Amino acid sequence: MILETNMKFISIAIVIFTAICICGFTTNTQAQTSQEQLTQMVAQLQKTPADIALREKIIKLAATMKPTPAVPDEAIKYEGRAQFAFKNAKSEADFVSAAEEYEKAVSSAPWVAGYYSDLCTIYEKANKYTDAKRNCGFYLVSLTDANDITDLKRRIAGLDYGIEKSSPAAKAEREKKELVEKLKAFDGAVFVGAYKTFANGHRWRPKAKIVGQEIVIGSELRNGSDGLIEPELIFGEWFSQYIAKEIFRIDSLELKSPREHSCLVAGREAPYEKRVKIDLDLATVTIIWCFETDILRRQ
Repeated sequence: MILETNMKFISIAIVIFTAICICGFTTNTQAQTSQEQLTQMVAQLQKTPADIALREKIIKLAATMKPTPAVPDEAIKYEGRAQFAFKNAKSEADFVSAAEEYEKAVSSAPWVAGYYSDLCTIYEKANKYTDAKRNCGFYLVSLTDANDITDLKRRIAGLDYGIEKSSPAAKAEREKKELVEKLKAFDGAVFVGAYKTFANGHRWRPKAKIVGQEIVIGSELRNGSDGLIEPELIFGEWFSQYIAKEIFRIDSLELKSPREHSCLVAGREAPYEKRVKIDLDLATVTIIWCFETDILRRQ
């Protein structure tokens, strides 16, 4: 009876010991497998850094590993450089430089979720909203708390708004509105260049006038008695018909005539491109025509 009891005890102990060994072996094998898998995936990502799905898998895998994968010294070095650059940044270019250092840290340790959070912040400071959103998205993959997820989604929505406002189309529309507002101060303004005197005593000068969002480019030709030759009234201002007038719509401060132009050069007709540049700060209009440049100032 005693022998039978001892045998039962020994059998139970063997079963328990075997189970413990098997569990320990399984856990150790799984840990090794996860680490090996992470190493392989990181190596692949370094070859194809634009692979978003692979990067997200790395972040998710690392989040399940116990202990957390160690951060290599290379990543720590660039993280420190990035943090210093960020703390001392004073311009968009400075923030971009800080982001570049952090990208090197991410390249070395792409599973560190905090790197993506920091990159999101830095890129946002640099007004690189698309890059900020991308990194916030990677950080989102690592979150499990419902409140944290909601807060980050709200932040990403804000970055979407920033992207919309900074798009080329939106920027062009803002610049157009700003131009319209600035032109209001020049409505009715007349610009004239310096007189050029001909051998017959006639004097000629370029002339322009802004009305609303349009500008007329022409000239004045006066005789020896200062009378206007071939007068023509345009936008309430007198011009001469000596040179054909042209009206431009001011959609930007640099305009180009769609017409073909030519003038006499060495006794022969030569084509040229007529261009107009408006400087509202200096209150000048520059006309490039017939291979000459005339600067007109507000009268």
